[in-house]
Amino acid sequence: MKNKYRFYHLFTYPFYRQKDVFKLFRFSTIKVILYFFILNLAMLFPLSYGIISMDEMNYNLIDFDITEDTPAWLPGDLPACSVSQMSLECDDDAVHIRYFDVMDQSYEIHFNVPGDVMIDTPYTILFRDHDIIVNMRDDITLTLDYRGFDGLDFTNVNAMEQEEGARLMLNAFFNSVHPHIVLPLLIFMVGGLMAMNLLLLLIFSAITMFFRFMYGDVPPYHNTLKLFIIASSIPAVINLGLGFFGLSAFTSIIYNFLTPLIALVIYKKNKTRIENERLAMK
Repeated sequence: MKNKYRFYHLFTYPFYRQKDVFKLFRFSTIKVILYFFILNLAMLFPLSYGIISMDEMNYNLIDFDITEDTPAWLPGDLPACSVSQMSLECDDDAVHIRYFDVMDQSYEIHFNVPGDVMIDTPYTILFRDHDIIVNMRDDITLTLDYRGFDGLDFTNVNAMEQEEGARLMLNAFFNSVHPHIVLPLLIFMVGGLMAMNLLLLLIFSAITMFFRFMYGDVPPYHNTLKLFIIASSIPAVINLGLGFFGLSAFTSIIYNFLTPLIALVIYKKNKTRIENERLAMK
């Protein structure tokens, strides 16, 4: 009876039937690449979850040192305002302007801007009555609510130590902007890692073709690519575990090192099996 090969065998065979992996080459290249994306999405789940659930700013991402880069006015010179029921209320009608430098760019921050006033100047942040307007370059504008600041009295923040008060205000702003940056961060970080992993396997497959000129039993390019993708199943499981322990930064090292090594082991086992089958038929 002819064996049936299921899609999940692309994942299971590298663990317990490595000598039969070549039989999985009957799957089309498109299906194996689809498996690669599913595998990588699973592998990068801890990173994706961390981005979605992140409730504090990661200062390393913006190259910001809160002890050295915080401006002198934060928090000691915040205007006398407070946020209640998602609205900003200040003790006077004046617009208070401050400046904040981040990522080699200076932002002009306007506190207590009337709700019907709009400033379109790039790199300005407007704290209006019921919303926060962030103007960036290329006419990109974000409209935020006060979810991160709700219940916060700036006067109390002014009395805090600088690092404590600055961290509180920056995290409040991050919680307001977070819903707008989740998707871009997922695309940039998770999508970027998946693209790098695929590029890596394409390069590995291309390099392997040099051996095909010397050894005729090396699989053609499309099958070699399948081999590397299937072999990456084991590093993916290891990386998934590392991700849950907060070690996502090391996953690229594991992936880059183990994938070609496991592919070589699988290749030798299949080569031996095929040779033995040929000898048995003689």
